[in-house]
Amino acid sequence: MADPDNAPRPTPAYETAAALAKRRYFTMQAVRLVGIAAILTGIYLRQAAGMDIAVPLLLVLAGGALFIVIPRMLARRWRSPKA
Repeated sequence: MADPDNAPRPTPAYETAAALAKRRYFTMQAVRLVGIAAILTGIYLRQAAGMDIAVPLLLVLAGGALFIVIPRMLARRWRSPKA
C-alpha cells in the first residue's frame, strides 16, 4: 500500500515561476562574471605577458559585450508580458 505522505505533489505555479526567475537571474550574473574574466584576461595578456594588441583587444571587447550587452538582451527576452 502506498504511503500518502510520500506521494508526489504537484508544484504550485508560483514556485515554478520563482525557480525560473532565480535561474534566469543567476544566468545573467554568470554571463557578467565571464565578461569580467575575459576583460581581466585581455588586460593581463597585454600588460604582463606583453602580447600583441590584437588578441587582448578582442578579449576586452568581447568581455565588454558579455558584461553589458548580453545581460540586457537576456533581460529583454525574458521580461514578463505587460498585463
